[in-house]
Amino acid sequence: MPPVPGSQSTRTPLEDDGRGPRPFSIEAGHYQHIVLNTVSGELSFHCADHRRSSQEDGYYPGTLFAPDHSGGVPKVLYWNIDSGVSERPHHDVSEANAFAIEVAPLAQILLDHLVLVPETNTLGWSAEAVSAGLDIGRACTRHRLGPKGRRAWIDNSFWDC
Repeated sequence: MPPVPGSQSTRTPLEDDGRGPRPFSIEAGHYQHIVLNTVSGELSFHCADHRRSSQEDGYYPGTLFAPDHSGGVPKVLYWNIDSGVSERPHHDVSEANAFAIEVAPLAQILLDHLVLVPETNTLGWSAEAVSAGLDIGRACTRHRLGPKGRRAWIDNSFWDC
């Protein structure tokens, strides 16, 4: 495995033209992400090194948001930003920070509505937390869809809350 580029070489693609490159390899995948640490509450933007394979360990910053009732809440969640298309070019640093600020209220709703699973020391999902996570996903689409709020079709009893 080739060495992982240093932080300067990872930043360079963003600094060259202000937007970052458009990966041509089908393997490149999405490399811009919104990341939420469910333990610390930290919300951030992540840009993987587009020159690395998306199959390499460490390419993705955590666990892709896809709540499942049996696995609990991962410590670090991420959402792919559907960037690099005409509707949503790759974010530069200032756009990335602005986008993180834009989705911060949704991330706070998600965090505020996680529940402690009885007789464990783990966090579980509630319908409100799942709905907020889905809304973050909507904001990450190329069309920047607005939030829908609490989904009536998501039943808290499914999540054992």
